[in-house]
Amino acid sequence: MIEYGPRVDIVLLKQAGKDRDAIVDALLDKNFFVHVTEDVHEAERIDKECAIGQVLAGKGFDPKVKSAVVQLGENSPAAIAAAAEQARCARLKLDDLVDKVEYFYQDPANIFVFSIYMDVRTGMLGDSKEECVPPMLCTSDDGKLTLWIDTAGEQKVSQIIFKKVIEEDYGKKIERECYDKTTPLLEFVRSIPERELGKRTDKELGDLLLKFLRLFDAKVQYASLSSVMEFTTQVFTNHLKSLLVDKLSDLEERERVFSVLTTPTKLSYIRRFEQELARIGIKRLENKDCDADIARVVKEWTWINFNYDGEPIDKEWVLQRIDELGSTKDDFAKLLEDETQTVMKEQEALVQKFKLTEKEQELFRLGREIIYLKFMRKGVYAESFFYNKMLLAEIAERIGLETTDMLHLLPEEILGALVVGSFPKALIPKRIKQALYVHGEGHSSPLSNDLREKYIVAPEMQEEISGTTAYPGMVKGRVKHVNVVEDMKGFEKGMILVSRNTNPALVPAMQKAAAFVTDTGGMTCHAACVAREMKTPCVVGTGNGSRILKDGDLVEVDATNATVKIIEKK
Repeated sequence: MIEYGPRVDIVLLKQAGKDRDAIVDALLDKNFFVHVTEDVHEAERIDKECAIGQVLAGKGFDPKVKSAVVQLGENSPAAIAAAAEQARCARLKLDDLVDKVEYFYQDPANIFVFSIYMDVRTGMLGDSKEECVPPMLCTSDDGKLTLWIDTAGEQKVSQIIFKKVIEEDYGKKIERECYDKTTPLLEFVRSIPERELGKRTDKELGDLLLKFLRLFDAKVQYASLSSVMEFTTQVFTNHLKSLLVDKLSDLEERERVFSVLTTPTKLSYIRRFEQELARIGIKRLENKDCDADIARVVKEWTWINFNYDGEPIDKEWVLQRIDELGSTKDDFAKLLEDETQTVMKEQEALVQKFKLTEKEQELFRLGREIIYLKFMRKGVYAESFFYNKMLLAEIAERIGLETTDMLHLLPEEILGALVVGSFPKALIPKRIKQALYVHGEGHSSPLSNDLREKYIVAPEMQEEISGTTAYPGMVKGRVKHVNVVEDMKGFEKGMILVSRNTNPALVPAMQKAAAFVTDTGGMTCHAACVAREMKTPCVVGTGNGSRILKDGDLVEVDATNATVKIIEKK
Protein backbone atom coordinates (compact mmCIF):
# COMPACT_ATOMS: atom_id res chain seq x y z
CA MET A 1 0.00 0.00 0.00
CA ILE A 2 1.02 3.60 -0.56
CA GLU A 3 1.84 5.33 2.73
CA TYR A 4 0.51 8.85 2.31
CA GLY A 5 1.49 11.44 4.88
CA PRO A 6 1.61 15.22 5.42
CA ARG A 7 4.19 16.98 3.25
CA VAL A 8 5.48 20.55 2.98
CA ASP A 9 8.14 21.41 0.41
CA ILE A 10 9.78 24.34 2.20
CA VAL A 11 9.60 25.75 5.73
CA LEU A 12 11.07 29.28 5.78
CA LEU A 13 12.24 30.16 9.27
CA LYS A 14 13.85 33.22 10.88
CA GLN A 15 14.54 35.16 7.72
CA ALA A 16 14.93 38.94 7.55
CA GLY A 17 11.63 40.60 6.70
CA LYS A 18 12.94 42.73 3.86
CA ASP A 19 13.96 39.60 1.90
CA ARG A 20 11.32 37.15 3.04
CA ASP A 21 8.54 38.17 0.66
CA ALA A 22 10.90 38.08 -2.31
CA ILE A 23 12.13 34.62 -1.29
CA VAL A 24 8.55 33.35 -0.96
CA ASP A 25 7.65 34.73 -4.40
CA ALA A 26 10.71 33.08 -5.94
CA LEU A 27 9.82 29.73 -4.35
CA LEU A 28 6.18 29.96 -5.44
CA ASP A 29 7.37 30.60 -8.99
CA LYS A 30 9.14 27.24 -8.75
CA ASN A 31 5.87 25.53 -7.66
CA PHE A 32 6.95 24.95 -4.04
CA PHE A 33 4.48 24.58 -1.18
CA VAL A 34 6.24 27.00 1.17
CA HIS A 35 5.22 27.72 4.76
CA VAL A 36 6.63 30.71 6.64
CA THR A 37 7.00 30.85 10.42
CA GLU A 38 9.01 32.89 12.91
CA ASP A 39 8.29 30.41 15.73
CA VAL A 40 11.01 27.81 16.15
CA HIS A 41 8.72 25.63 18.28
CA GLU A 42 6.15 25.58 15.49
CA ALA A 43 8.86 24.60 13.02
CA GLU A 44 9.93 21.74 15.27
CA ARG A 45 6.29 20.57 15.60
CA ILE A 46 5.79 20.65 11.83
CA ASP A 47 9.05 18.74 11.39
CA LYS A 48 7.75 15.95 13.67
CA GLU A 49 4.39 15.68 11.90
CA CYS A 50 5.38 16.31 8.26
CA ALA A 51 7.84 15.30 5.63
CA ILE A 52 9.69 18.52 4.79
CA GLY A 53 11.84 18.98 1.70
CA GLN A 54 14.00 21.69 3.24
CA VAL A 55 14.06 24.08 6.17
CA LEU A 56 15.48 27.45 5.09
CA ALA A 57 16.94 29.39 7.99
CA GLY A 58 18.64 32.73 8.43
CA LYS A 59 22.41 32.93 8.75
CA GLY A 60 23.72 31.36 11.96
CA PHE A 61 20.36 29.87 12.98
CA ASP A 62 20.27 26.09 13.52
CA PRO A 63 16.80 24.70 14.36
CA LYS A 64 16.63 21.28 16.03
CA VAL A 65 14.85 19.43 13.23
CA LYS A 66 15.44 16.18 11.37
CA SER A 67 14.82 17.76 7.95
CA ALA A 68 17.60 19.18 5.80
CA VAL A 69 18.49 22.69 6.98
CA VAL A 70 19.87 25.25 4.52
CA GLN A 71 21.52 28.42 5.79
CA LEU A 72 20.47 31.22 3.48
CA GLY A 73 23.41 33.54 3.99
CA GLU A 74 23.51 36.49 1.59
CA ASN A 75 22.17 34.63 -1.45
CA SER A 76 19.55 36.36 -3.58
CA PRO A 77 15.93 35.08 -3.61
CA ALA A 78 16.42 33.76 -7.16
CA ALA A 79 19.55 31.85 -6.13
CA ILE A 80 17.80 30.42 -3.06
CA ALA A 81 14.89 29.17 -5.18
CA ALA A 82 17.23 27.75 -7.84
CA ALA A 83 19.21 25.83 -5.20
CA ALA A 84 16.01 24.45 -3.66
CA GLU A 85 14.87 23.34 -7.11
CA GLN A 86 18.20 21.63 -7.78
CA ALA A 87 17.95 19.73 -4.49
CA ARG A 88 14.39 18.63 -5.27
CA CYS A 89 15.35 17.38 -8.74
CA ALA A 90 18.23 15.37 -7.28
CA ARG A 91 16.00 13.84 -4.62
CA LEU A 92 13.41 12.82 -7.22
CA LYS A 93 16.06 11.49 -9.65
CA LEU A 94 14.57 13.52 -12.49
CA ASP A 95 17.60 13.17 -14.72
CA ASP A 96 16.56 9.55 -15.24
CA LEU A 97 13.64 10.88 -17.31
CA VAL A 98 15.71 12.87 -19.81
CA ASP A 99 14.91 11.75 -23.39
CA LYS A 100 12.48 9.12 -22.08
CA VAL A 101 9.04 10.69 -21.79
CA GLU A 102 6.81 11.51 -24.74
CA TYR A 103 3.32 12.88 -25.25
CA PHE A 104 0.52 10.42 -24.60
CA TYR A 105 -2.79 12.22 -24.13
CA GLN A 106 -4.55 15.27 -22.73
CA ASP A 107 -7.49 15.18 -20.35
CA PRO A 108 -9.67 17.86 -18.71
CA ALA A 109 -8.96 16.47 -15.24
CA ASN A 110 -7.54 17.95 -12.02
CA ILE A 111 -4.26 17.21 -10.34
CA PHE A 112 -5.79 16.00 -7.05
CA VAL A 113 -7.65 13.16 -8.77
CA PHE A 114 -5.06 12.56 -11.45
CA SER A 115 -2.20 12.19 -8.99
CA ILE A 116 -4.07 9.52 -7.01
CA TYR A 117 -4.45 7.39 -10.15
CA MET A 118 -0.82 7.88 -11.09
CA ASP A 119 0.43 7.16 -7.57
CA VAL A 120 -1.27 3.76 -7.72
CA ARG A 121 0.05 3.03 -11.20
CA THR A 122 3.64 3.86 -10.25
CA GLY A 123 3.59 2.47 -6.74
CA MET A 124 1.15 -0.38 -6.08
CA LEU A 125 -0.49 -1.43 -9.33
CA GLY A 126 -0.36 -5.21 -9.05
CA ASP A 127 0.91 -8.04 -6.91
CA SER A 128 4.56 -7.28 -7.58
CA LYS A 129 6.80 -4.29 -8.24
CA GLU A 130 7.27 -5.33 -11.88
CA GLU A 131 3.65 -4.39 -12.63
CA CYS A 132 4.18 -0.77 -11.62
CA VAL A 133 4.64 1.65 -14.48
CA PRO A 134 7.74 3.88 -14.81
CA PRO A 135 7.81 7.49 -13.57
CA MET A 136 5.94 9.98 -15.74
CA LEU A 137 5.39 13.71 -16.06
CA CYS A 138 2.20 15.74 -16.19
CA THR A 139 1.77 19.27 -17.48
CA SER A 140 -1.16 21.51 -16.61
CA ASP A 141 -2.28 24.31 -18.92
CA ASP A 142 -5.44 26.28 -18.15
CA GLY A 143 -6.95 23.27 -16.37
CA LYS A 144 -6.07 20.69 -19.03
CA LEU A 145 -3.65 17.97 -17.99
CA THR A 146 -1.27 16.31 -20.44
CA LEU A 147 0.46 13.04 -19.61
CA TRP A 148 4.02 12.38 -20.75
CA ILE A 149 5.16 8.77 -20.36
CA ASP A 150 8.04 6.39 -20.94
CA THR A 151 6.30 4.43 -23.72
CA ALA A 152 8.84 1.60 -23.81
CA GLY A 153 8.55 1.13 -20.05
CA GLU A 154 4.75 1.21 -20.21
CA GLN A 155 4.70 -1.41 -22.95
CA LYS A 156 6.93 -3.68 -20.91
CA VAL A 157 4.44 -3.52 -18.04
CA SER A 158 1.57 -4.10 -20.46
CA GLN A 159 3.17 -7.33 -21.67
CA ILE A 160 3.79 -8.53 -18.09
CA ILE A 161 0.12 -8.08 -17.17
CA PHE A 162 -1.05 -9.63 -20.44
CA LYS A 163 1.15 -12.68 -19.95
CA LYS A 164 -0.21 -13.22 -16.44
CA VAL A 165 -3.79 -12.89 -17.72
CA ILE A 166 -3.18 -15.43 -20.50
CA GLU A 167 -1.00 -17.90 -18.63
CA GLU A 168 -1.90 -17.61 -14.96
CA ASP A 169 -5.66 -16.98 -14.82
CA TYR A 170 -4.82 -13.53 -13.47
CA GLY A 171 -8.02 -12.12 -14.96
CA LYS A 172 -10.13 -13.92 -12.38
CA LYS A 173 -8.15 -12.34 -9.56
CA ILE A 174 -8.63 -8.90 -11.14
CA GLU A 175 -12.39 -9.53 -11.28
CA ARG A 176 -12.62 -10.75 -7.68
CA GLU A 177 -10.54 -7.93 -6.24
CA CYS A 178 -12.48 -5.28 -8.21
CA TYR A 179 -15.76 -6.42 -6.68
CA ASP A 180 -14.34 -7.02 -3.19
CA LYS A 181 -12.75 -3.57 -2.96
CA THR A 182 -15.86 -1.72 -4.15
CA THR A 183 -18.14 -2.30 -1.15
CA PRO A 184 -15.92 -0.86 1.64
CA LEU A 185 -15.09 2.19 -0.48
CA LEU A 186 -18.73 3.02 -1.23
CA GLU A 187 -19.80 2.34 2.35
CA PHE A 188 -17.21 4.83 3.57
CA VAL A 189 -17.88 7.65 1.09
CA ARG A 190 -21.66 7.36 1.54
CA SER A 191 -21.12 7.87 5.27
CA ILE A 192 -19.28 11.18 4.80
CA PRO A 193 -22.45 13.39 4.87
CA GLU A 194 -23.36 11.90 8.26
CA ARG A 195 -19.99 12.50 9.93
CA GLU A 196 -20.59 16.10 11.11
CA LEU A 197 -17.39 17.29 9.48
CA GLY A 198 -17.66 20.76 10.99
CA LYS A 199 -17.22 19.29 14.46
CA ARG A 200 -14.10 17.30 13.58
CA THR A 201 -10.59 18.37 14.54
CA ASP A 202 -8.02 19.03 11.82
CA LYS A 203 -6.34 15.74 12.67
CA GLU A 204 -9.64 13.88 12.39
CA LEU A 205 -10.25 15.42 8.97
CA GLY A 206 -6.78 14.33 7.91
CA ASP A 207 -7.48 10.80 9.16
CA LEU A 208 -10.73 10.70 7.15
CA LEU A 209 -8.88 11.79 4.02
CA LEU A 210 -6.24 9.13 4.66
CA LYS A 211 -8.94 6.48 5.00
CA PHE A 212 -10.49 7.62 1.72
CA LEU A 213 -7.10 7.41 0.00
CA ARG A 214 -6.41 3.92 1.37
CA LEU A 215 -9.80 2.55 0.28
CA PHE A 216 -9.69 4.29 -3.08
CA ASP A 217 -6.13 3.15 -3.79
CA ALA A 218 -7.11 -0.45 -2.95
CA LYS A 219 -9.90 -0.25 -5.53
CA VAL A 220 -7.73 1.37 -8.20
CA GLN A 221 -4.94 -1.15 -7.64
CA TYR A 222 -6.87 -3.87 -9.46
CA ALA A 223 -9.41 -1.82 -11.37
CA SER A 224 -6.58 -0.19 -13.34
CA LEU A 225 -4.74 -3.36 -14.31
CA SER A 226 -6.83 -4.02 -17.42
CA SER A 227 -6.48 -0.38 -18.49
CA VAL A 228 -2.71 -0.38 -18.08
CA MET A 229 -2.57 -3.64 -20.03
CA GLU A 230 -3.95 -1.68 -22.99
CA PHE A 231 -2.73 1.80 -22.07
CA THR A 232 -0.15 2.07 -24.86
CA THR A 233 -0.90 -1.12 -26.76
CA GLN A 234 -4.07 -3.01 -27.63
CA VAL A 235 -2.42 -6.31 -26.70
CA PHE A 236 -5.48 -8.04 -25.20
CA THR A 237 -7.85 -6.65 -27.83
CA ASN A 238 -5.55 -7.77 -30.63
CA HIS A 239 -5.20 -11.22 -29.08
CA LEU A 240 -8.97 -11.67 -28.96
CA LYS A 241 -9.32 -10.46 -32.54
CA SER A 242 -6.58 -12.87 -33.64
CA LEU A 243 -8.71 -15.77 -32.40
CA LEU A 244 -11.26 -14.92 -35.12
CA VAL A 245 -8.90 -14.37 -38.06
CA ASP A 246 -8.90 -18.00 -39.23
CA LYS A 247 -12.64 -18.27 -38.70
CA LEU A 248 -13.73 -15.14 -40.61
CA SER A 249 -12.06 -13.59 -43.65
CA ASP A 250 -14.41 -10.60 -44.01
CA LEU A 251 -13.11 -7.74 -41.84
CA GLU A 252 -16.46 -6.04 -41.25
CA GLU A 253 -18.14 -9.29 -40.22
CA ARG A 254 -15.15 -10.16 -38.03
CA GLU A 255 -15.41 -6.83 -36.24
CA ARG A 256 -19.15 -7.33 -35.77
CA VAL A 257 -18.62 -10.80 -34.28
CA PHE A 258 -15.84 -9.46 -32.04
CA SER A 259 -18.16 -6.70 -30.86
CA VAL A 260 -20.93 -9.17 -30.01
CA LEU A 261 -18.61 -11.55 -28.20
CA THR A 262 -17.19 -8.73 -26.07
CA THR A 263 -20.53 -7.04 -25.27
CA PRO A 264 -21.24 -7.26 -21.50
CA THR A 265 -24.36 -9.15 -20.48
CA LYS A 266 -24.87 -6.99 -17.38
CA LEU A 267 -26.55 -3.61 -17.52
CA SER A 268 -24.23 -0.64 -17.05
CA TYR A 269 -25.07 1.84 -14.31
CA ILE A 270 -25.89 4.42 -16.99
CA ARG A 271 -28.50 2.11 -18.53
CA ARG A 272 -29.94 1.31 -15.10
CA PHE A 273 -30.23 5.03 -14.42
CA GLU A 274 -31.92 5.63 -17.78
CA GLN A 275 -34.39 2.85 -16.98
CA GLU A 276 -35.25 4.62 -13.73
CA LEU A 277 -35.99 7.75 -15.74
CA ALA A 278 -37.95 5.77 -18.35
CA ARG A 279 -40.30 4.43 -15.68
CA ILE A 280 -40.89 7.97 -14.46
CA GLY A 281 -41.40 9.09 -18.06
CA ILE A 282 -44.17 6.55 -18.53
CA LYS A 283 -45.87 7.63 -15.29
CA ARG A 284 -45.74 11.26 -16.42
CA LEU A 285 -47.42 10.34 -19.71
CA GLU A 286 -50.13 8.60 -17.65
CA ASN A 287 -50.56 11.82 -15.62
CA LYS A 288 -49.52 10.09 -12.39
CA ASP A 289 -47.80 11.86 -9.50
CA CYS A 290 -44.03 11.38 -9.92
CA ASP A 291 -42.67 13.72 -7.24
CA ALA A 292 -41.71 10.92 -4.83
CA ASP A 293 -40.02 8.94 -7.63
CA ILE A 294 -38.04 11.97 -8.78
CA ALA A 295 -36.99 12.79 -5.20
CA ARG A 296 -35.76 9.22 -4.74
CA VAL A 297 -33.75 9.33 -8.00
CA VAL A 298 -32.21 12.69 -7.05
CA LYS A 299 -31.15 11.27 -3.69
CA GLU A 300 -29.83 7.90 -4.91
CA TRP A 301 -28.22 9.14 -8.12
CA THR A 302 -27.16 12.63 -7.03
CA TRP A 303 -23.58 11.92 -8.18
CA ILE A 304 -24.44 10.67 -11.70
CA ASN A 305 -23.01 13.73 -13.49
CA PHE A 306 -19.85 13.83 -11.42
CA ASN A 307 -16.61 12.95 -13.17
CA TYR A 308 -13.51 14.61 -11.72
CA ASP A 309 -15.76 17.42 -10.52
CA GLY A 310 -19.35 18.49 -10.96
CA GLU A 311 -22.61 19.37 -9.27
CA PRO A 312 -25.43 17.21 -7.84
CA ILE A 313 -28.48 16.64 -10.02
CA ASP A 314 -31.84 18.15 -9.09
CA LYS A 315 -35.50 17.78 -10.07
CA GLU A 316 -35.22 20.17 -13.02
CA TRP A 317 -32.27 18.26 -14.43
CA VAL A 318 -34.10 14.93 -14.08
CA LEU A 319 -37.15 16.27 -15.92
CA GLN A 320 -34.98 17.68 -18.70
CA ARG A 321 -33.12 14.37 -19.05
CA ILE A 322 -36.42 12.46 -19.24
CA ASP A 323 -37.56 14.77 -22.07
CA GLU A 324 -34.30 14.08 -23.90
CA LEU A 325 -34.78 10.32 -23.59
CA GLY A 326 -38.21 10.25 -25.16
CA SER A 327 -41.68 11.67 -25.63
CA THR A 328 -43.82 8.53 -26.11
CA LYS A 329 -44.41 5.30 -24.23
CA ASP A 330 -42.68 3.42 -27.04
CA ASP A 331 -39.54 5.55 -26.56
CA PHE A 332 -39.38 4.67 -22.88
CA ALA A 333 -40.42 1.03 -23.44
CA LYS A 334 -37.35 0.54 -25.67
CA LEU A 335 -35.12 1.65 -22.81
CA LEU A 336 -36.80 -0.86 -20.51
CA GLU A 337 -36.27 -3.80 -22.85
CA ASP A 338 -33.93 -6.45 -21.47
CA GLU A 339 -31.40 -6.86 -24.27
CA THR A 340 -29.04 -9.00 -22.21
CA GLN A 341 -30.90 -12.25 -22.99
CA THR A 342 -30.78 -11.48 -26.70
CA VAL A 343 -27.06 -10.74 -26.53
CA MET A 344 -26.38 -13.94 -24.57
CA LYS A 345 -28.24 -16.06 -27.13
CA GLU A 346 -26.33 -14.41 -29.98
CA GLN A 347 -23.04 -15.04 -28.16
CA GLU A 348 -23.93 -18.71 -27.59
CA ALA A 349 -24.81 -19.08 -31.27
CA LEU A 350 -21.46 -17.59 -32.32
CA VAL A 351 -19.59 -19.88 -29.92
CA GLN A 352 -21.24 -22.89 -31.58
CA LYS A 353 -20.89 -21.56 -35.12
CA PHE A 354 -17.15 -20.89 -34.85
CA LYS A 355 -16.43 -23.81 -32.49
CA LEU A 356 -14.63 -21.69 -29.91
CA THR A 357 -12.56 -23.73 -27.49
CA GLU A 358 -13.10 -23.53 -23.73
CA LYS A 359 -9.97 -21.39 -23.44
CA GLU A 360 -11.21 -19.03 -26.17
CA GLN A 361 -14.63 -18.83 -24.55
CA GLU A 362 -13.04 -17.94 -21.22
CA LEU A 363 -10.94 -15.20 -22.79
CA PHE A 364 -13.98 -13.61 -24.45
CA ARG A 365 -15.90 -13.94 -21.18
CA LEU A 366 -13.04 -12.17 -19.43
CA GLY A 367 -13.13 -9.48 -22.13
CA ARG A 368 -16.82 -8.90 -21.41
CA GLU A 369 -16.21 -8.79 -17.68
CA ILE A 370 -13.31 -6.35 -18.03
CA ILE A 371 -15.45 -4.04 -20.15
CA TYR A 372 -18.28 -4.19 -17.60
CA LEU A 373 -15.90 -3.58 -14.69
CA LYS A 374 -14.26 -0.68 -16.53
CA PHE A 375 -17.66 0.96 -16.93
CA MET A 376 -18.68 0.09 -13.38
CA ARG A 377 -15.56 1.68 -11.95
CA LYS A 378 -16.49 4.97 -13.65
CA GLY A 379 -19.62 5.03 -11.53
CA VAL A 380 -17.78 4.01 -8.36
CA TYR A 381 -15.18 6.72 -8.91
CA ALA A 382 -17.82 9.35 -9.69
CA GLU A 383 -19.73 8.57 -6.50
CA SER A 384 -16.51 8.44 -4.46
CA PHE A 385 -15.23 11.82 -5.61
CA PHE A 386 -18.69 13.37 -5.27
CA TYR A 387 -18.88 12.57 -1.56
CA ASN A 388 -15.19 13.18 -0.95
CA LYS A 389 -15.70 16.73 -2.25
CA MET A 390 -17.67 17.38 0.95
CA LEU A 391 -14.59 16.42 2.96
CA LEU A 392 -12.38 18.61 0.77
CA ALA A 393 -14.80 21.52 1.25
CA GLU A 394 -14.44 21.34 5.04
CA ILE A 395 -10.65 21.09 4.79
CA ALA A 396 -10.58 24.06 2.40
CA GLU A 397 -12.36 26.21 4.97
CA ARG A 398 -9.83 25.22 7.65
CA ILE A 399 -6.79 26.16 5.53
CA GLY A 400 -8.18 29.34 3.96
CA LEU A 401 -8.97 28.12 0.42
CA GLU A 402 -12.03 27.69 -1.76
CA THR A 403 -13.29 24.16 -2.43
CA THR A 404 -12.32 24.43 -6.10
CA ASP A 405 -8.77 25.38 -5.05
CA MET A 406 -8.36 21.93 -3.46
CA LEU A 407 -8.39 20.28 -6.87
CA HIS A 408 -4.99 21.89 -7.57
CA LEU A 409 -3.32 20.37 -4.51
CA LEU A 410 -1.73 16.95 -4.22
CA PRO A 411 -3.14 14.67 -1.47
CA GLU A 412 0.01 14.91 0.66
CA GLU A 413 -0.03 18.70 0.33
CA ILE A 414 -3.59 18.75 1.68
CA LEU A 415 -2.50 16.69 4.65
CA GLY A 416 0.48 19.03 5.14
CA ALA A 417 -1.74 22.10 4.92
CA LEU A 418 -3.90 20.70 7.73
CA VAL A 419 -0.80 20.37 9.91
CA VAL A 420 0.50 23.90 9.28
CA GLY A 421 -2.99 25.44 9.08
CA SER A 422 -2.70 27.05 5.63
CA PHE A 423 -1.65 26.73 2.01
CA PRO A 424 -0.21 29.56 -0.11
CA LYS A 425 -3.26 30.79 -2.03
CA ALA A 426 -1.02 32.63 -4.50
CA LEU A 427 0.19 29.25 -5.77
CA ILE A 428 -3.27 28.22 -7.07
CA PRO A 429 -3.54 30.56 -10.11
CA LYS A 430 0.07 29.71 -11.04
CA ARG A 431 -0.79 26.02 -11.10
CA ILE A 432 -3.97 26.59 -13.09
CA LYS A 433 -2.18 28.63 -15.75
CA GLN A 434 0.89 26.42 -16.18
CA ALA A 435 2.43 23.76 -13.99
CA LEU A 436 4.54 20.62 -14.07
CA TYR A 437 4.40 17.49 -11.89
CA VAL A 438 6.24 14.19 -11.64
CA HIS A 439 4.63 10.88 -10.66
CA GLY A 440 6.88 8.03 -9.61
CA GLU A 441 7.21 5.17 -7.13
CA GLY A 442 3.82 5.85 -5.60
CA HIS A 443 4.11 9.59 -4.97
CA SER A 444 3.50 12.79 -6.91
CA SER A 445 5.52 15.99 -6.57
CA PRO A 446 5.22 19.52 -7.98
CA LEU A 447 8.02 20.79 -10.21
CA SER A 448 9.07 24.12 -11.64
CA ASN A 449 7.39 24.86 -14.95
CA ASP A 450 10.84 26.01 -16.17
CA LEU A 451 11.86 22.34 -16.38
CA ARG A 452 9.50 21.58 -19.27
CA GLU A 453 12.11 22.53 -21.81
CA LYS A 454 14.60 20.04 -20.35
CA TYR A 455 12.35 17.00 -20.09
CA ILE A 456 9.57 17.44 -22.64
CA VAL A 457 9.69 17.41 -26.43
CA ALA A 458 6.57 18.61 -28.25
CA PRO A 459 5.03 15.86 -30.40
CA GLU A 460 5.11 16.04 -34.18
CA MET A 461 1.68 16.55 -35.71
CA GLN A 462 0.59 13.56 -37.79
CA GLU A 463 -2.19 14.09 -40.33
CA GLU A 464 -3.26 10.45 -40.55
CA ILE A 465 -5.98 9.50 -38.08
CA SER A 466 -6.30 5.84 -37.18
CA GLY A 467 -6.95 3.84 -34.06
CA THR A 468 -8.84 0.77 -32.90
CA THR A 469 -12.33 -0.36 -33.85
CA ALA A 470 -14.68 -0.26 -30.87
CA TYR A 471 -17.85 -0.80 -32.95
CA PRO A 472 -17.82 -1.20 -36.77
CA GLY A 473 -19.61 0.85 -39.40
CA MET A 474 -19.08 3.80 -41.76
CA VAL A 475 -20.71 7.21 -41.47
CA LYS A 476 -20.16 10.80 -42.53
CA GLY A 477 -20.85 13.91 -40.49
CA ARG A 478 -19.65 17.20 -39.09
CA VAL A 479 -17.20 17.21 -36.21
CA LYS A 480 -17.95 18.64 -32.79
CA HIS A 481 -15.52 18.36 -29.90
CA VAL A 482 -17.11 17.28 -26.62
CA ASN A 483 -14.77 16.94 -23.64
CA VAL A 484 -16.83 18.48 -20.82
CA VAL A 485 -20.54 18.97 -20.18
CA GLU A 486 -20.43 22.57 -21.41
CA ASP A 487 -19.30 21.33 -24.83
CA MET A 488 -22.59 19.50 -25.37
CA LYS A 489 -24.39 22.78 -26.03
CA GLY A 490 -25.28 22.92 -29.72
CA PHE A 491 -24.54 19.25 -30.35
CA GLU A 492 -26.99 18.04 -33.01
CA LYS A 493 -28.15 14.62 -34.10
CA GLY A 494 -25.83 13.10 -36.70
CA MET A 495 -22.69 14.95 -35.65
CA ILE A 496 -19.38 13.14 -35.14
CA LEU A 497 -18.43 13.35 -31.47
CA VAL A 498 -14.68 13.86 -31.10
CA SER A 499 -13.22 13.68 -27.60
CA ARG A 500 -9.92 13.24 -25.85
CA ASN A 501 -11.59 10.79 -23.49
CA THR A 502 -15.36 10.45 -22.97
CA ASN A 503 -17.05 10.05 -19.59
CA PRO A 504 -20.60 9.27 -18.39
CA ALA A 505 -21.59 12.95 -18.13
CA LEU A 506 -21.29 13.18 -21.94
CA VAL A 507 -23.83 10.41 -22.67
CA PRO A 508 -26.65 12.83 -23.71
CA ALA A 509 -24.48 14.03 -26.60
CA MET A 510 -23.28 10.51 -27.39
CA GLN A 511 -26.89 9.41 -27.86
CA LYS A 512 -27.22 11.95 -30.70
CA ALA A 513 -23.88 11.22 -32.36
CA ALA A 514 -23.43 9.34 -35.64
CA ALA A 515 -20.00 8.16 -34.47
CA PHE A 516 -17.41 8.61 -31.72
CA VAL A 517 -13.70 9.31 -32.20
CA THR A 518 -11.39 9.45 -29.18
CA ASP A 519 -7.68 10.04 -28.58
CA THR A 520 -7.34 7.36 -25.93
CA GLY A 521 -8.70 3.97 -25.04
CA GLY A 522 -9.11 0.40 -26.23
CA MET A 523 -11.97 -2.06 -26.16
CA THR A 524 -12.50 -1.46 -22.42
CA CYS A 525 -12.69 2.34 -22.48
CA HIS A 526 -15.87 4.31 -21.80
CA ALA A 527 -16.46 5.28 -25.44
CA ALA A 528 -16.12 1.66 -26.56
CA CYS A 529 -18.57 0.46 -23.90
CA VAL A 530 -21.15 3.05 -24.90
CA ALA A 531 -20.58 2.33 -28.61
CA ARG A 532 -21.46 -1.34 -28.12
CA GLU A 533 -24.49 -0.47 -26.04
CA MET A 534 -25.76 2.10 -28.56
CA LYS A 535 -24.46 0.26 -31.66
CA THR A 536 -22.69 3.42 -32.79
CA PRO A 537 -19.58 3.33 -35.03
CA CYS A 538 -16.56 4.18 -32.91
CA VAL A 539 -12.80 4.56 -33.33
CA VAL A 540 -10.78 4.82 -30.12
CA GLY A 541 -7.10 5.32 -29.35
CA THR A 542 -6.30 7.61 -32.30
CA GLY A 543 -3.80 9.56 -30.22
CA ASN A 544 -4.21 12.70 -32.33
CA GLY A 545 -7.84 12.87 -33.48
CA SER A 546 -8.88 15.76 -31.27
CA ARG A 547 -5.80 17.78 -32.25
CA ILE A 548 -6.24 17.35 -36.02
CA LEU A 549 -10.01 17.51 -36.36
CA LYS A 550 -11.71 20.91 -35.97
CA ASP A 551 -15.31 21.73 -35.17
CA GLY A 552 -17.31 21.80 -38.41
CA ASP A 553 -14.97 19.56 -40.43
CA LEU A 554 -16.86 17.09 -42.64
CA VAL A 555 -15.34 13.65 -42.05
CA GLU A 556 -15.83 10.03 -42.97
CA VAL A 557 -15.49 7.65 -40.03
CA ASP A 558 -14.68 4.15 -41.23
CA ALA A 559 -14.89 2.40 -37.87
CA THR A 560 -14.53 -1.02 -39.49
CA ASN A 561 -11.02 -0.13 -40.64
CA ALA A 562 -10.50 2.19 -37.65
CA THR A 563 -9.71 5.28 -39.77
CA VAL A 564 -11.03 8.84 -40.03
CA LYS A 565 -10.73 10.86 -43.26
CA ILE A 566 -11.32 14.59 -43.62
CA ILE A 567 -13.60 15.25 -46.61
CA GLU A 568 -13.97 18.99 -46.17
CA LYS A 569 -12.20 21.41 -43.85
CA LYS A 570 -14.35 23.92 -42.02
